[in-house]
Amino acid sequence: MKADFNRIIDRRHTGSVKWSRYGDAIPLWVADMDFGAPEPVVEALRERVEHGIFGYTSPPEGLGEAVRAWLRRRHGWEVEQEAISFVPGVMRGVNSVARAMGFWFSRRSTFPSWGCRRTAGGCSSRRPCGR
Repeated sequence: MKADFNRIIDRRHTGSVKWSRYGDAIPLWVADMDFGAPEPVVEALRERVEHGIFGYTSPPEGLGEAVRAWLRRRHGWEVEQEAISFVPGVMRGVNSVARAMGFWFSRRSTFPSWGCRRTAGGCSSRRPCGR
């Protein structure tokens, strides 16, 4: 599968915060949503849409093993299945890790997402990140 990073997709007037919030300014954020999704992802979404039911789902069988195999192949890590948790998004995952480690996010911390910082404020030990 080959990604086309040269294809320009006009995201203005599509509800994109990045491309609609700042008027004529050119936002210089770097984000994966500036590129089209890979065809296997688009096809999987088509199949789900055709099914017509969008309720809560569990990770598909074999996903954990696929993640473990990728970690082994890419990084040489042996990870137990029980050490893998699936979360509904990247920032939710960062938030969960921060809570598990007892971090809270102050305005002084350098963290990439204000939204996640706002929701991570209820951590138990109340020590700023990186301290």
